[in-house]
Amino acid sequence: MLLLIKAVGISMVVLGVIFLADPEKMRRYMAYWQRNKNIYTGGVLTLLFGILFLSAASECGWFILVIGVLSIIKSIFIFASGCGRIKGFINWWVERPVSVLRWTASIYLAMGIFIIYSV
Repeated sequence: MLLLIKAVGISMVVLGVIFLADPEKMRRYMAYWQRNKNIYTGGVLTLLFGILFLSAASECGWFILVIGVLSIIKSIFIFASGCGRIKGFINWWVERPVSVLRWTASIYLAMGIFIIYSV
């Protein structure tokens, strides 16, 4: 289980570096999740990640616990809001300037590093 969480952290670091280098890839990544089927797939994946993180929180510490709780809250928000509202939220992010996308990618990168460090 800890290996899975570390893999998630490594994936976040890799994506953070890619998105920092090319913010247009981040736009395409976000646009991918706008389809109805992909929105619900993302909700299920977020819920599964939240459960994974919560189940490992006793071994890893408070940061993993917080990420798990936030993931479950995010999945509830995705399913409760519906596709229209989520598409609007994703569109809002896709339209942000490159500087905001790079700032977001750096946060994503830092979270991946903290996840790896916490495990």
